[in-house]
Amino acid sequence: MLNDKICAATLDGSLTNYKNYLAGYYRGFYIAVIPRGQFIYVTVNAESPLDPNNDRLRSTVAQEASGNKWLNQASSVGAYKVLLVILAPGFASGLPKRVNAIVEPFVNDLAANGYVSGCGVCGRTDVTPELFDVNGMPAYYCPDCIERTRQHLEEGREAAQSVNSNLAIGMIGALIGTLVGVAASSSPATIRAEIIIIFFNLSMSSPPPSIHLLRFSFRSDREEDEGICNLRI
Repeated sequence: MLNDKICAATLDGSLTNYKNYLAGYYRGFYIAVIPRGQFIYVTVNAESPLDPNNDRLRSTVAQEASGNKWLNQASSVGAYKVLLVILAPGFASGLPKRVNAIVEPFVNDLAANGYVSGCGVCGRTDVTPELFDVNGMPAYYCPDCIERTRQHLEEGREAAQSVNSNLAIGMIGALIGTLVGVAASSSPATIRAEIIIIFFNLSMSSPPPSIHLLRFSFRSDREEDEGICNLRI
């Protein structure tokens, strides 16, 4: 977690400390600073009518990444937003110095070349963008883009849950069918079949959704067989 001392020393103390990241308005640009492991991800919303699709800016960032040992080449530029991937220092206390050394001159260059900051998705500058967290990566979107993104995320979750549910039902049906088939092939005199434990997990978190049949057994008048299997979908 980031402390207030780190926040105050980063980009003139202009960003708000959200504990896991910093975000705010710095020298005319909407910025988020997100430390994650060995990297610091910095998003900067920027566009210019003189640089359609940010092609010039994309070339500038690529050149800077090739010559700056602290700026990773995974850095990228979209039509309305820049992602700078900065190698994190060994200690959190070094974050302000590292971020300031790269982001300050970068933002100054943006301002000097006529870039402005708006929505990171559509580029609108006539409305104030809001901070929005997409899968742990906060950025500034306009209200309309936030609503559309939420709808897309919800539709994706519903579609994934529907697929997982259908797979689970099909797998359980197949397991039961297998047990019934095995039992039917045995002598019918004293057939007994049991499933000790069946449980399934359809959560969206890791590990992937799974179905587990921990133990099953069946008995006929001729023999007893039992098996253990662990099935994952």
